[in-house]
Amino acid sequence: MSSSAKELDEYMQTGKYKDGLSRCNKLLKKTPTNIDLLTFKARFLRWLDRDDEAEAVIKSMMAQISYPSSNATLLSIESLQWQPLRFVYPRPLTVGPDVNAMWTSAAAALPRQKAIDIHQDRFNMAIEDGRWIDAGYVRIARSHAHVSDAPAD
Repeated sequence: MSSSAKELDEYMQTGKYKDGLSRCNKLLKKTPTNIDLLTFKARFLRWLDRDDEAEAVIKSMMAQISYPSSNATLLSIESLQWQPLRFVYPRPLTVGPDVNAMWTSAAAALPRQKAIDIHQDRFNMAIEDGRWIDAGYVRIARSHAHVSDAPAD
């Protein structure tokens, strides 16, 4: 973990979201496309109940991701999208089509085994959160990956 990430994590842990957001914005002036910093910014905005701004940051993150991307980055983005939804009743069964598209693009850019691994990570997260539609979507995506990767007869 970088020193910037440690510093921002400290703001998060101590509940100093406004100060953390301010520091994050200063750091982003130097590296405006840094996914880790953008993740912190979205988290701070979520905790400050500035969901529209957080959503805009998340969308910009999704637009700039290059594939293949790390599972940690993808899981982090999905978690940011899920954070405000987990307290809604009844609980949604999906994070939504943007996140599904992100995972599909990520898996399509990978060799078969890595695509299966990425689907497994997402499936586990969806099951843990009780997002049955997302879990089903992963299952469908995995079956399509098997078909498309099969050798031609």
